[in-house]
Amino acid sequence: MANEAIAAEIMAMADEDLRKAVGAGITKINVGTLLNARFTAAVRAHLASDDAVTDPRKYLTPARAAITEAVAATISAID
Repeated sequence: MANEAIAAEIMAMADEDLRKAVGAGITKINVGTLLNARFTAAVRAHLASDDAVTDPRKYLTPARAAITEAVAATISAID
């Protein structure tokens, strides 16, 4: 449960905070934890919705989509 709380906090990082950081001259923003949290959440959600799934392609597809969305949102927020 503690990991879920941390993931929720990371996922809730405000776009405005990213903009402020970039505006203040921050040139490196680590998003690995955010991407891991989004990936894991998508895998867990898919597995919870279908307990018979065994093919990783079935649950990795939505996980990859979640990462794509997170990267696009992060780029949009600081662009």
